Amino acid sequence: MDIVHCLDDRYVPMCATAIISLCENNPNLDIQYHIISASLSQESKNALRDLINKYNCKVIFYDVDNRILENCIVREGDHVSLAAYLRILIPKLLPTSMSKVLYLDCDLIICDDITDLFNLDLQDFAAAAVYDGCTDDIRTYNRLKYSTELGYFNSGVLLFNLNFWRDNQLTDKLFDFIAKYPERLLFWDQDAINSALAGKIKRLPFRYNMTDPFYQINPPLRQEYLDEIEQSLLNPVILHFATANKPWYEDNPHPLKYKFYQYLSMTRWRDQYPIRSSFKKRCLKFVEKYFNLSIAKRKDNSLYRKLN
Repeated sequence: MDIVHCLDDRYVPMCATAIISLCENNPNLDIQYHIISASLSQESKNALRDLINKYNCKVIFYDVDNRILENCIVREGDHVSLAAYLRILIPKLLPTSMSKVLYLDCDLIICDDITDLFNLDLQDFAAAAVYDGCTDDIRTYNRLKYSTELGYFNSGVLLFNLNFWRDNQLTDKLFDFIAKYPERLLFWDQDAINSALAGKIKRLPFRYNMTDPFYQINPPLRQEYLDEIEQSLLNPVILHFATANKPWYEDNPHPLKYKFYQYLSMTRWRDQYPIRSSFKKRCLKFVEKYFNLSIAKRKDNSLYRKLN
């Protein structure tokens, strides 16, 4: 099984946490990791290699020239870096002998067996992914200029059909889209992927990418999805901390953040977290600015459901 992470030095502890969670919950899988970065230090590479070798897995590092990302948008105050766009390069960087790969963000943990996910038949789809919390927000489609019937997906868990990407030159088309429509890209590479691949992404069950909005009171999704989400709240296969207020911040209110610390405690960085920060204020400003909401006086923990 081939797994890809894209990161910079800032996210090495989180990547290590994700790797441990996958290996601990999938001990019988033969895993090869592909780590893509434009700026990863040798110290970080050594730390990740040592960890991956501990689980008898393999790793290949790919160094990317940052200039290829020159048209990619990251705004001041955003909680992502240019590393978010590196996943677009996966089909070009990985060997042509590979036909499928699972991309995973670093701010998530694997809670169960992912064999069925990886073995999914992608048919004539470019990728498979889970709907994002914005999938039922008409403003998303107005901004990106495509039909609501095609859905809007979270790019943090992507099962790539590499041959389809290569045959259709999708990496080049995505970078062309980013250069042509920077004003549309509120959510970085995710917006570009959804726009350029509209109609070519296969929907995965929610359990394979349970993001923060699904744990909040009154999630902004249509009724037909809520039962499936309800069944996955306590038993996600992949738990993804996808908002700006991450579980490694002291004031993060996610009801399952203890799962993150379960695996973080198995890393060399366990004593560096949680971080005290005014990050919550930045998070609220981001939401207010881009969604025209006023929530500055509302406590974050009031947004989340209490789980039994």
